[in-house]
Amino acid sequence: MCNFHGYDNARRRRHERRIAKQATYKYNKALNMALKAALNPSKPSQQQTP
Repeated sequence: MCNFHGYDNARRRRHERRIAKQATYKYNKALNMALKAALNPSKPSQQQTP
């Protein structure tokens, strides 16, 4: 395995890209949900009244 370090570095870079993509996806999803909630206030909120 003379090229192990090259493989390991590539794996690490792929992992970093994957983590960055997931963070961006989660942020965009939260942003879109907040935007939808702000644009559609007519839907009843899910607050429970005693």
